[in-house]
Amino acid sequence: MGRLRKYLHKNKFRLKFRRILEIFAAVLVCINLFSFEISAEEPRRISIIIDTSRDRVNISPYIYGINDNSGDPGFKVKAVMQSGTYLDTYNWELDAANTGKADGAENIFVSEASGADAHYSVTALSPSAFMDNANAADIPGRFLYFPMAGYAAADTDGAVRDYETDRFLPLLDRKALSSEYMLTPNTSDGFVYNDEYLAYMINRFGWRDAEINAPDGTALGGITGYILGSEPEELKDEFPALNLRELTAEYLASDCAEAARTVKHIDPSAFVFSPGVRNLESYINLSNSADWETHSDSYSWFIDYFLDSMKKSSELSGERLLDSLDLQFFTEAVTETGEEVINSDSKAANAARIEAPRLFKDSTYSEASRSAVNYKAYTPLLPTLQASIRMYYPGTKLSFSEYSFGGGTDSSGGIAVADTLGIFGESGIYMAGLSKSSPDYDYESAGLKIYTDYDGAGNSFSPVSVYSENSGTASVYAATGNVNDSKLTVIYINKSETTETAHFLLFANSDYDSVRVYGFDEESPEIVDCYDGGAVVTSNIFEYAVPARSVYMFEFTGIPHPGAVTTAPLRENETITTTPAVTDPYGATITDMSETETVTAAPAFSAETEAATTISAPESSLSEPADGDGEIPLVIRIIAILLIFTVAGVFAYVIFKMFRT
Repeated sequence: MGRLRKYLHKNKFRLKFRRILEIFAAVLVCINLFSFEISAEEPRRISIIIDTSRDRVNISPYIYGINDNSGDPGFKVKAVMQSGTYLDTYNWELDAANTGKADGAENIFVSEASGADAHYSVTALSPSAFMDNANAADIPGRFLYFPMAGYAAADTDGAVRDYETDRFLPLLDRKALSSEYMLTPNTSDGFVYNDEYLAYMINRFGWRDAEINAPDGTALGGITGYILGSEPEELKDEFPALNLRELTAEYLASDCAEAARTVKHIDPSAFVFSPGVRNLESYINLSNSADWETHSDSYSWFIDYFLDSMKKSSELSGERLLDSLDLQFFTEAVTETGEEVINSDSKAANAARIEAPRLFKDSTYSEASRSAVNYKAYTPLLPTLQASIRMYYPGTKLSFSEYSFGGGTDSSGGIAVADTLGIFGESGIYMAGLSKSSPDYDYESAGLKIYTDYDGAGNSFSPVSVYSENSGTASVYAATGNVNDSKLTVIYINKSETTETAHFLLFANSDYDSVRVYGFDEESPEIVDCYDGGAVVTSNIFEYAVPARSVYMFEFTGIPHPGAVTTAPLRENETITTTPAVTDPYGATITDMSETETVTAAPAFSAETEAATTISAPESSLSEPADGDGEIPLVIRIIAILLIFTVAGVFAYVIFKMFRT
């Protein structure tokens, strides 16, 4: 016993040190176990419900458009439109225009600037080249610019000083006699006529109602419509030599009505688009036009006044003078530090850009921009605009001939464009044109191409939008065919910085047995075939891992149920319906989050069809937490962290006591 006491006394420090190591090892084991749990997280599983019988809306092919100033996109688009304020001073007789103050106020030969070939005559050369290019590329929607400044460039001799008013000619909408229209215009009469210009173009390219029906139901051949200028609130400042009068809402509406009469006189079937005012403040008060205060007591915003004025003018004329309310949308979002998102590629700007399309339709979104904060009552934009149309000029379509979010070199740019087109499709927007934000806009183009030519062989997003909902923050858009749903296309947009497992439940009148997958991500804007054949569609259920910051197209094909035929009338002024919660076979619950959707009634299912479309979960080794997100719940994380700190505290206390003894 004495020898043991001596040994312990002699090796006291060594035993204490060994005990310290044992306790320290125990703490490390706890930490490693917790770390293992965190590192073992699976990608978030996002459950997606798609029902092809609900919320069916015909998608206008013209939303898949691009501005002519964006150049040849190198892939198939469905619409192209002339754009640029300089065209308000377009002289078709000389193919001349003034660039405006922002670009040096020069009178230029437009075709030389655009690269058109003057192979036969300069008369209307640039719009003729525009139409020729559209024909060559089989682009069905062609929208010409109708000059609205009231004056046209008189020469192509370069810079114009503010006092050189003689460098312009009066630009009139109507010539005295239509019999005087000339294929070779009189360039010495001191006037330029818009109706003669339109007659010349129609003589070459045809009326809208003479178009040939393309296989996809779009129109091909002829001029689809005319845009009555652009950014009218900027004209006076852009062209100081013209001494234009102060802009008022009243004279803008009056000028547009007269221009529309000119268009309808030449081609009664042509569509007329309003001037594209540029930003939210212009939507509200036409950038504080000189007379807005006199109208603000009677109208909520300029949009209401303009629609009402055009409706009254149409009634007086006995014909519709406005077919589509056209707007421009260039995101005004800013970061927390005040960076303009559209002109920045910082991490903060990229994150804000991804969220920016929510301003169109998401009532829970608050954009960090001056106009969105000041005019919060008017957002989200689309429901407000569509309500104004229903109230003041029912039947008018809605279009965005120019839109941009920037981000041409980052995946956020492609995500924003793809998200916007999904919103436009399900909301019944008639026409839209992507406007490039910089010379390099590969990602923005990818966001458009994934709808129009995702496989490089011309296959595109289906023409009828259908119901989709998901349990995460992804954006999901689905569409099927006009006759049946044997082909279902789905756009999945992963906005997060981690991979997400997209878990599809497809309620349809078809049994899907094949899938193709294409997409682009933050590594490259190139759209590639992503399907390796591993995952398969089973009982209309499919699961796929979608990488971070990416846009993926899923093309499901299958066999329609016997006798299954669907139709999709255009949705307009219909009642609101709601949908009960749908339960995922794996346990995640999705509720219908659309509060103000305008929808069509779902076709009634027969007993046979209903039985055939009931989805039962296949046997699967996949497991999913109760909350369906594939992550360790926050409460468990907090408890584990507290345990670690507790063990560490005990460890420190034991060491302290041991050394005290």
